[in-house]
Amino acid sequence: AVEIHANHCEAHNAAIRRRCSAFRRRQNLYAKTVVGLQRAITVQRLIHNWVRPHYSLNTTPAVALGFVKRPLSLQEILLSRGFHEFPT
Repeated sequence: AVEIHANHCEAHNAAIRRRCSAFRRRQNLYAKTVVGLQRAITVQRLIHNWVRPHYSLNTTPAVALGFVKRPLSLQEILLSRGFHEFPT
């Protein structure tokens, strides 16, 4: 059985809180409309699942689930026009 220590969970929760705090503020340009806010949240979700390796997986969830063979760069995500097999 894999133990999950509270300090890892608390660190993750604190990181998410820090990243999402700006989304609650209406003075930011991307948070003034629902469309802009959704765009910013979607980018954060893409980074979380496709770019940034997770501590417990030692890779990204997309790689762990077999969607791609390696973590993607943020540039690949933002310049992509759709989902297709990226070269390794």
